Amino acid sequence: MEHVIRFRDSPPQVEVVTSGPADAAGFRAFIEAMFVDPRYRPGIAILLDHSELDMRPLSPGDVRAVADFVAEHDAEIGAGPCAAVQPTTLGFGFARMRELYNDGKVSLRLRVFRERDEALAWLVSEAPETRPGPTG
Repeated sequence: MEHVIRFRDSPPQVEVVTSGPADAAGFRAFIEAMFVDPRYRPGIAILLDHSELDMRPLSPGDVRAVADFVAEHDAEIGAGPCAAVQPTTLGFGFARMRELYNDGKVSLRLRVFRERDEALAWLVSEAPETRPGPTG
């Protein structure tokens, strides 16, 4: 599993693009590479684009292992918005499964989308820097 991580000044502040055959080790590798980068700070807006990722090699046990890894590193990852692009039915299902495994265990606000444009629109609306402030 391959990944490319890009950091930006505006949402998404971190973009991860994955490709190739999916495996739990590949998910752990990009997650860890992301949060150990000195430009990363917990809670920033994240776009995970899995459009080119082949999810067929992944098993439900792999999904559970990724969910457990995310839960173990909740403090490093933070409570920011995370939009995952999963255009295939299998990928979308696995992403929803991971959401269920992590429900109540992580502070990350993950939403799964089939389309990149929808994911970006939600991410921009949820990023702290773009949310409307209190009126008064």
